[in-house]
Amino acid sequence: SAYAVWEVENRTMTDRPAAGAYAALLDEVLDEILPPRPEIGLPGAGGLGVAAHIAAVLASAAELQPVLDDGLAQLAEQLRQRGAARLADLPAA
Repeated sequence: SAYAVWEVENRTMTDRPAAGAYAALLDEVLDEILPPRPEIGLPGAGGLGVAAHIAAVLASAAELQPVLDDGLAQLAEQLRQRGAARLADLPAA
C-alpha cells in the first residue's frame, strides 16, 4: 500500500516519538485533520507518524516549539474544562 511505501521511505523520520508533553493530543489533532481511512487501509495523520516529522522539523526551528506547546496546552485545558480526556470524548458539533 501507499502507507507501507511511505513508512519505509521515511523510517528515519518516524522512528522516534514526537517531542513534548502533548504528543498523544497532537496525534489526535492530526487524525482530525487527516482522518484514518480503514476502508482502504490508510491510518490517519497521527498514525502515519506526522507528529514525529513535526518534532524533527522543530528540532531545527526550536523557536516554534513553544508555539506548538502553547496551542496544545490551550486545547488540553479546553478539553479538561469540558470534562473530556480526548477529542473523541467531545460531542459531535
